[in-house]
Amino acid sequence: MRLFLGISLPDSLRDAASGLQKGLPPGRLVPWDNFHLTLVFLGDATDAMTQELDLALDGMRFALPEIKLCGLGQFGNEAPRAIWIGVTPLPALEALHRRLANTARSVGFEVPRRRFAPHVTLTRFARNTVDPTAVARVFEKRGRVELPDFQPFALTLFRSHLRPEGPVYEPLRDYPITPDPTI
Repeated sequence: MRLFLGISLPDSLRDAASGLQKGLPPGRLVPWDNFHLTLVFLGDATDAMTQELDLALDGMRFALPEIKLCGLGQFGNEAPRAIWIGVTPLPALEALHRRLANTARSVGFEVPRRRFAPHVTLTRFARNTVDPTAVARVFEKRGRVELPDFQPFALTLFRSHLRPEGPVYEPLRDYPITPDPTI
């Protein structure tokens, strides 16, 4: 099974993200139910790996302050592959990402070591199907968007079911996050 660790968005932010999709160049829009913030992509896992990860996460405590989504961005410069809304830099979120990635590695997941770029994907594009100037125009008009802060209350282990019409994300287990006003 294909897994990732993430944070679901509250309904009000899902509504706001859905509203941001209006006026984007044609692509495959992320459905309302799928809006989330990925912390660690785990990839394919056996049942045994999943159970070991669950045991490891179950024994951990998580705390995060409020998170702010702001600023549109893209993956793929000359050939855009996705448009997303970013996250205001937050050292506690970066530290949580490293902690989760290290925990996943310790139970056998092959988590790549790359720069963490927290974001919520709004739309995806098939290879070479969108004009980069159309994406640039969207950023000129709406690129400085800011959504209200939100307090995450759960880290979720998700299973990703890949389908021709797009992925479906199934929450498998939640792990509580406590608010941390000191961060």
